[in-house]
Amino acid sequence: MRDYTQQLEKEKLEEMREIVITITGYMVLPLYLIFWITDIVYAPEFAWEFLFLRCLVIPIALTANYYIRKATTLKYAQNVSLTYVISLAAIINIMMIMMANPTSAYYTGLILITIGALGFFPWTRNYFILVVIGIFLPYVAIVYSLNPTKEDIVDLVVYGFFANGTVTILWVIQFFRERLRIKEVSARLELNAEIEKRKTVENDLILARDQALQASQAKSAFLANMSHELRTPLNAIIGYSELLQETAVDDGNDEYVNDLTKIDAAGKNLLELINGVLDISKIEAGQMEVSIEQFNLQEMLQNVEVILAPIFNKNNNQFILEYDPDVNIIKSDETKLRQVIYNLASNAGKFTKDGVISLKVSKISIYDKSWLRFDMTDSGLGMTVEQVTKVFNAFTQADSSTTKKFGGTGLGLSICKHFCEMLGGDIFLKSELNIGSTFSVLIPCQLDKDKNLVDADVLENVLLKEYT
Repeated sequence: MRDYTQQLEKEKLEEMREIVITITGYMVLPLYLIFWITDIVYAPEFAWEFLFLRCLVIPIALTANYYIRKATTLKYAQNVSLTYVISLAAIINIMMIMMANPTSAYYTGLILITIGALGFFPWTRNYFILVVIGIFLPYVAIVYSLNPTKEDIVDLVVYGFFANGTVTILWVIQFFRERLRIKEVSARLELNAEIEKRKTVENDLILARDQALQASQAKSAFLANMSHELRTPLNAIIGYSELLQETAVDDGNDEYVNDLTKIDAAGKNLLELINGVLDISKIEAGQMEVSIEQFNLQEMLQNVEVILAPIFNKNNNQFILEYDPDVNIIKSDETKLRQVIYNLASNAGKFTKDGVISLKVSKISIYDKSWLRFDMTDSGLGMTVEQVTKVFNAFTQADSSTTKKFGGTGLGLSICKHFCEMLGGDIFLKSELNIGSTFSVLIPCQLDKDKNLVDADVLENVLLKEYT
């Protein structure tokens, strides 16, 4: 409530100040000249006396202008304005006394002052009443002292009727104007309060986001720095299990070989999961770097095919590798490209049984630059449209039942997405449920991080031309 009152008074003060400054600073001299010419026409016998009285308007205006500029409260500003208006009315009353005519046209000037004072100035109720009394009470006394005739009284009654109507109308206007002002101020304060509230909530959200990002970065940095500590003991376990398997075979202890094989397989599976977590953590921590070098793509694909053979044989899948003879020496990060292909092939082998998996590598041109396109196609489970939209999210698989049945962390495709972007390209997916999936990778043949950047929408449009 206090804020509302202060804001209302502040706005009234500013409005009062602007009105008085405008009238006293810009309108005094033009009005002075206009009224003095009227004096010469209407009352030539008092031309010089009225000229002197009119001249008093100028110092009164300058004084009001000075004090209104210093006003710091609404009450002070209203006192200055009230003094200014009553001073102008007093000058007109003096003119009417000099003319000794209670119904002179100068009464109209008094009405005009009243209209201006009551209509333009943002008075409070008490000051509104003071203006009416301060202007008209002296005039009533003047009229009474002049002994008006019956005709004068009739004219005064008519004037008084119109004056009363004017004051009443102005009072109604002022009343509704005040109500509108109150509603406007209330609405503005409520809006400001809501804005401040939302700013507070926004700042809290920003703080929470920053804290979450810091926590995520700290987590990622910790896991990335712990890679050596996590991998070293696990590699030792795997190495010792393989060594014990060889020793058991040599010593003829076949009953231990099966258990040692399970230990070895479990260790390698755990190592694969740890590698995925560490890779995504390095990416999030910004510690994953690209090592650009030239290498023979055909030799790399052939080596990958040999490594992937056990994965495809596990579910009795047939693997077909096709590549353009022109695809030979390229410039990129061999390790990351190999991991992308390995992850895609491993993913296809996991979700395809008694089917066909193919990898087709071709060279295409985009913006007059040579690009490589890798299409990994399988005849496996396939995915719905909803599953396709989230398949590249970290720690996410197409379906919760998929995790239960096939296992995995859901990081492989997310890592592929990040690696493809780091290699200057991107990865896209086309899939149909119960029919199969095709993962398409586009990367430049000659990687230059400063020159090979192409918008992902452009790359996707290249694929859409064939998908549709």
